[in-house]
Amino acid sequence: MENTREVVGTSDDGTISYVIVTEDLSENVTRILEEGFYPFECVSIASNVSKNPKAVAELNTLTTECIKEGVSVAAIDNQTNKVIGVSVNKIQVNDPNQEETFFDKFTRENCKEKESAALMNTMVYCDSSINLFQHLKVNKIMELIFICVTPSHRKRGVGVDLVKFDLKLLDKLSQDEDGPKAASALLTSTYSQRIGEKLDFEILLTISYNTFMYDGVKFSNKIDKQHKGIKLAVKKCTAKDDEFVEVCPRI
Repeated sequence: MENTREVVGTSDDGTISYVIVTEDLSENVTRILEEGFYPFECVSIASNVSKNPKAVAELNTLTTECIKEGVSVAAIDNQTNKVIGVSVNKIQVNDPNQEETFFDKFTRENCKEKESAALMNTMVYCDSSINLFQHLKVNKIMELIFICVTPSHRKRGVGVDLVKFDLKLLDKLSQDEDGPKAASALLTSTYSQRIGEKLDFEILLTISYNTFMYDGVKFSNKIDKQHKGIKLAVKKCTAKDDEFVEVCPRI
């Protein structure tokens, strides 16, 4: 792991740095998702993603493509210099000439396994339930796709900080005339929904897990009952031009 990265923030106790994910971190990020996301995240559980290594590999391709945009954020343990959490993000663009969305195209071209296709199709269904560009009156949105913290570092506020620094990055990007002006996320568990509530996301709709089926079984029958559905959440950027200080590499 390189010693110099763009830092967007640190934990209150200074033990964790939050950095922009670069392509050299791709393997670390996909490993984190394999260990801490696919076996635990509700939609992944319902669609059996972690049980099919080929499906995981297809979704890792999505992660790698998103990382290239330079808008994802990783949590680095300063003592071990290892990635212990990540928010994989994607800039979604309102293009009226585009016949299919990025996720639609990715699913068609890359998801040959039914497990990965089920996860992606669930995302597509939820994302398309509301025209966010029209609702928010923006042309670009930073979508928070996969948010994951390794099991060993949970309950330490890392998930909240990842999203908090996602929003800080969004505010910085929004200063570009052509930059994204809002964030969106599909909050699939009570845990991520609490993060959204804590950081003042607006919940536009909730889609019950009774809505979705995989192999003839409702998602709600495969997921812990405390998780009722997926919340489509948004937050517009709030920064002003004079709020920024240039971030310097610190690792």
